[in-house]
Amino acid sequence: MNVLDNMRALVTNELIKIFTKISTILFCLLLTGILLGSIFLLPKKVTLSQWKTNIKKQVTQYKANSNSTENILSFMGATNYKYEKYALDKNIIYDSFPSLWSSLDVVIVLKYLISIFLIVIAANIMSNEFKDGTIKFLTIKPISRFEILLSKWLTLIVMYFGFIIFSIIIMFLLGSVKYGFSGFNTVTLYTGSDGLIHQRNLLSTQLLLIGGKTINDIMSLTIAFMVSTLIRSNSLSIIISICTLFSGLIMSFLGNKYTWINYTPFPHMDLTQYMPESHVLIKGNNILFSVYIIIIYFIIIQCITFFSFIKRDIT
Repeated sequence: MNVLDNMRALVTNELIKIFTKISTILFCLLLTGILLGSIFLLPKKVTLSQWKTNIKKQVTQYKANSNSTENILSFMGATNYKYEKYALDKNIIYDSFPSLWSSLDVVIVLKYLISIFLIVIAANIMSNEFKDGTIKFLTIKPISRFEILLSKWLTLIVMYFGFIIFSIIIMFLLGSVKYGFSGFNTVTLYTGSDGLIHQRNLLSTQLLLIGGKTINDIMSLTIAFMVSTLIRSNSLSIIISICTLFSGLIMSFLGNKYTWINYTPFPHMDLTQYMPESHVLIKGNNILFSVYIIIIYFIIIQCITFFSFIKRDIT
């Protein structure tokens, strides 16, 4: 067999091993249950005329309140007023209108659950081979150690994107059942750095949010995979990787104080910070610099992982 055939066979074998475990079956049932149940938590369907009538009332109420010295208006209220007035003036539908694309918000939240589950898989995928002694049977086959390790990492990536795509499809179907295809051209409104209101198709925004956070998830999986390969400790791999998954915001506070933190991968892994409506975690950073940092650390982590496994004595 050539390398591609080896990879296909190895990844298929890994997927079969993982998906026949009780824990994976239970997670799939849990994920499906949450996705199906979320249809009851989505905003109630309203007609376009009802929605427009409602925001007209809110705009009128806001104007009345703003003329009263007894009312102190919140920043959020002022922001909503600007967007609602803009939507009325431009005769557009923005994301406060419950529509098909609103259902994809669930996927953005569930990505954290998917990532944590796969971090646990990543922490066990190599360490269990050593613990059970099955690594010996893999290494005596006419397959290189590089191919063995690569197939396990690729399995994690295939599972990650498989769960994400599955979630998107389910929520798209549920959203179409609940809302139909009205509001298909709904937009996101946001205030840019120029202080002006801009708009972007809501589906594009949802996909950018999902895609921008994917780097964070993949890096966390890769770190769990490295720790599992190096020290064969399931619990330590899980702890380190989950901390990595949620480290960006925490490290950004320190990064604005300690320069060296900006040269670690943690403040750079969530690329959604570079969307025009977001705020960069560490002042002065740009997306190109963050991509460079991520690529450099990804290569370093993978080199350490593969080199240590290829050179290790397996007894």
